[in-house]
Amino acid sequence: MKVLKQAPVCQVDRLCTTFSDRASFVILERLREKSPQRFSELLQAVAPVSTRTLTVKLKTLAACGVISQERFAERPPRVEYRLTQSGKAFTKVLIAMSSWSSKYLKQTGLPRTKDPSILSKRSHP
Repeated sequence: MKVLKQAPVCQVDRLCTTFSDRASFVILERLREKSPQRFSELLQAVAPVSTRTLTVKLKTLAACGVISQERFAERPPRVEYRLTQSGKAFTKVLIAMSSWSSKYLKQTGLPRTKDPSILSKRSHP
């Protein structure tokens, strides 16, 4: 039996796997704009994401070290989320992506839309 060598880990691939969804980007962007934020504020920002999905995303981002959560011993329970130093550094990447996206959309004439199907309706340059 032939044994295949595992390809070296691509750092961009790892990044895309971790932050491959809209909710993660929106959470980071919201925390960049205003920090700290509570769960309910972030839930409104990422709508229509479910509370379960948001909980999973927040745990993932915290495990990656880009956000921190502070739990308060109160009733009802209160948790606040904020960017870590690593998260603040990553938001510079988000700002650069946003800038590139704005320029790209102007150059191509593609509409600013949340509907990805629009991309298949128009040819790219």
